This record gives sequence, C-alpha cells and structure tokens, in this order.
Amino acid sequence: KLIFKTYVNNGSYEKSKSSSIKFKKTMNRIIYLVVFIFTCSCIYGQEFKKVKSKSKHAEEIISIACNDNYFATSSYDKSIIVWNYDGRIIYKHKLLEGKINSLLFIPKSNSLMVGMTEKNNNSTPRFIIKSFDINGNQENEFIDPELTQEFVNEFYKNNTVSEQNTLNSIKKSFPTLSVVEGLDIPQAKNGLSHLELIQHIAISPEGTTIASIDKFNILNIWSKGGKLLKNIQINNHKKDTQIYFTSEAELLITPNIFLDINSLDTKLIDGFEMYSSIIFDDMIYFFFDYNDKSRTEKLFQLESKSVKEMDKSKFYSFEAARSKTKLSLLGTDGLIRVIDSEGTLLSTFGREKKETSIFRGERLTVFSNISKIGFSPDGRHIVSGDENGKVVIWKAQLN
Repeated sequence: KLIFKTYVNNGSYEKSKSSSIKFKKTMNRIIYLVVFIFTCSCIYGQEFKKVKSKSKHAEEIISIACNDNYFATSSYDKSIIVWNYDGRIIYKHKLLEGKINSLLFIPKSNSLMVGMTEKNNNSTPRFIIKSFDINGNQENEFIDPELTQEFVNEFYKNNTVSEQNTLNSIKKSFPTLSVVEGLDIPQAKNGLSHLELIQHIAISPEGTTIASIDKFNILNIWSKGGKLLKNIQINNHKKDTQIYFTSEAELLITPNIFLDINSLDTKLIDGFEMYSSIIFDDMIYFFFDYNDKSRTEKLFQLESKSVKEMDKSKFYSFEAARSKTKLSLLGTDGLIRVIDSEGTLLSTFGREKKETSIFRGERLTVFSNISKIGFSPDGRHIVSGDENGKVVIWKAQLN
C-alpha cells in the first residue's frame, strides 16, 4: 500500500520518502525476475542428465542410430538392439557370425536400415543392407543384381594387391604354417549390396533416395524400394568415409566433397582433406582424424564460408552426432560436449571415472570408456555406448 504526502510547490506533487523506497523495491523485483527468466532461457535444453544405464551388449558398442521415438545400438557381439528412451528393449537381432557396422532410421517411419557382414557357417562374407520394421521383421534386402562373379573376382584381384602380397610373403617366410589360400571373396550368387564392409548409410530428407558406401569407397545410390540406381567410385584417400544428404540430390562425402547424385558433378571445400567431418543445420564441423593437421577443430558456415576455430584445450573430438540444430561431440577425454550452430559450448558431461592415459604421445585425463554417441533429431536425448557394451540414455533437462 503506497503512502503519499502531498505538498503544493509551483503546482507540482512529490512522492514521499516511503513511496520512493517502495518504488526501488519494486524495480529490484523486476530486475531479479528478468535475470531469472534469462537464466532459465540459457539453461533450457542445454544440460543433459543420465536417466538410464543398460548393459545388454556383451562387447563394445560400434554404432548408434536415433529417431525421436527409438534408438538402435550395434556391438562387436554381433547383435542389434532397438530400444525406446525409457530403456525398454523393443527387439533384438543377432548374427551367428559377422559384423553389424552401420545403422540408420528411415525418416517419418520407425523402420531401421542395417549394413551388415554376414558370415555364417564359415562361408564367404556377404555384405548386405537390410531393413527391419519396429517389430524386428525383415522388410527388404538391397541387392545389386548386376554383379557377376567374374566381375567380383577381377575387382578383388585389382584392388587387394597389398593384402595378396602380405599373404604370399607370410607363406614364403613361414612355409610350415597353414596359411589361408587367398582372400575370402564374396559370392555374387548370394546377393550382395556391396563388395566390402558397409561403412555408412544415408537417406534423403524426403526419404526417396538411399546412399551407402563401402570400404572400397564405392558409393551406391538406391531407390527407397531397394532398386540400385547407380554406383560411383569415390576418391578421397580416407580410411573411414561417411555420407550425409544435404538435399534430395546432393551428398556430403566426408570430409569435404559435395556430390550431385544426378549429374555426378562435384565441388570441394579446399583445405579440409585431412579432417573428419559432419554436417548439421547449415554448418560443417571439421574435427580430429588422427593426424596433426586436423588437431584444431573448425566450424564452417556453408553460406558465408566463414570459419570458427575451436579452443584446443576444450575440443579434441573423435566422434560426432547431430540433432536438427545442435551437435554432440565425443572427446578423447571421454566427455560429451554439445554445441550450437554458433559454436557455443552448451553442455559437457559423461564423467564416470578419472584416470591418466597417453594418447598420441600426449598425457590426457580420461573420464569414461564411451566409444560411440547418438543424438535424437529433436535434441531431447543423447545415447552413449562404451567399450564394455554399456548403453546410457541422457535426457535434456527442460523447464
């Protein structure tokens, strides 16, 4: 209740001392409220809290895929598990022998694409892409019908010279040893998606086109129904290559090649050949790829071509995953960091231990055994998998 004393002075009125104090208190409350709102807006969706920890895989996690409702993990134990974000297993698929290396959810559905190497009953490897529905039923296999065994044999002869020379050298040096005769050459009659391990799978924004790339860096373009449209040999001199659609017709082939899949025209972002990379929003993040030239990580703006160099003391990343607007990075220190499209560090988490390790001659403090991460498109969940097969679900703390 405001108290006023009225004085006549040239026709004006003055507030009393008590009302002045009350006014100051009111202004202070407004300032506190503004600070509180600003603080909440900064915190909103930036901190991630561990909500579930599951150990259902027997070995290291090697791939994670996320959509807004489910996520999938694969492991060296030759299994896929599809989960919801409450940590409940939806289904599990396991190979008798082989490897499950790449996973991708099809947009606007809960179907999962899986790039796997089947090698059952000591047979030759079968490199195949399959899709499964949310109940774990197989929907489709992606098979290249134009492959002949003659072509496969000739391709292996011309593209595995170093491996063949190594086998011959071992035979000559150790004649008493029982050395495998030649390489395990895949058989066209079994139906193949690729001739080698499938590194990565991508699907266009509208879900009409699928791309996959193998360890020979052969890029296959498929229709959604599984028909092979074309294949292209990619030359980027990379050990590990990933692919991301930037539109219905354009792919980013890591680290720095843009390919028009219709015209096959390419364009490069010069100077980033030695990096790993991932695209998110209208940015490309270039990060560490086990060489000194990629040590300073960079955020590249596609439209303006501007480059932001990241702080070496904070960013030493070897894995990355994206939502629609943010990026999660897994550091060599075992911590997960989240940044926005401005390169602002929003959150750092993942501490489970503290020990010293030597990495590339540098002494580091390591806080976890995390080896892979995934990020839901809506930015609400991050999933981590570690070297022991443990899966952790992290949830954004929203007000």
